[in-house]
Amino acid sequence: MTINVGSDDGVRPFDAVVNGEGLVGRVESVTASASQVQLLTDQKSYVDAIVLPGRAEGLAAGSVTGSMTLRYVDKSEEVKQGQLIVTSGRSGSVFIRGIPIGQVQSVGAQEVQLYQSITLSPAVDFRKLDIVMVVKR
Repeated sequence: MTINVGSDDGVRPFDAVVNGEGLVGRVESVTASASQVQLLTDQKSYVDAIVLPGRAEGLAAGSVTGSMTLRYVDKSEEVKQGQLIVTSGRSGSVFIRGIPIGQVQSVGAQEVQLYQSITLSPAVDFRKLDIVMVVKR
């Protein structure tokens, strides 16, 4: 996605892009008057995330189909359908803590797997994306 603000406006690569619903993505590249945004649902998108309420941490990941998963959540962590997923803001992370990413859609675990299988529904409706805001780091 391309937005109409760039380096002349103070935008830099890795700045967060949000709307009123939550995290849209991050700035990938910048020209003087425009920026390319990597969407949260992109297959190359990974965001440090935390489940609320609770303290389970994982990596929110996009996919080729545009669906999202929460990866690397230990099986010992209690995660339930409907819980909120937000940016973790952990040290070294691109994003500040607390930006909504999505909601837990389903949770599964198999005996032979180390981590839970968690699918997310994004907080942002990407089909109706119109106005966004860049959060400078």
